[in-house]
Amino acid sequence: MRKTCMMIGIVICLLTAALAGCSTAKNNAAAPTPAAQTQEAKITKEEFDKAALNMSYDEVAKVVGGPGKVLQETGSKDQPGYTLVVEYKGENGDGSARFTFINGKLSNKSSSSL
Repeated sequence: MRKTCMMIGIVICLLTAALAGCSTAKNNAAAPTPAAQTQEAKITKEEFDKAALNMSYDEVAKVVGGPGKVLQETGSKDQPGYTLVVEYKGENGDGSARFTFINGKLSNKSSSSL
């Protein structure tokens, strides 16, 4: 009897561990952010000038040719006030450009030595 109870306890523990390993993080995972992307694009003065206020991050990334480096991300994408600050290094190796997106739209941009 004692062996049977011990075996049942072991089986329950193993099943619990196996089921915990089968759960997916898909439901809990946030949408990929630009920070999760690996290759950072370089920016030219012409591309900077084409990036217009109220564009989305994806639209700006398309103009530039890829993702930038995320410097700051505040809040949740699905909540008001979500802010994303992205930087692109200049194609010439010296300059840079920063874009601030609030609630998914480009609200500010600045450049240096492009």
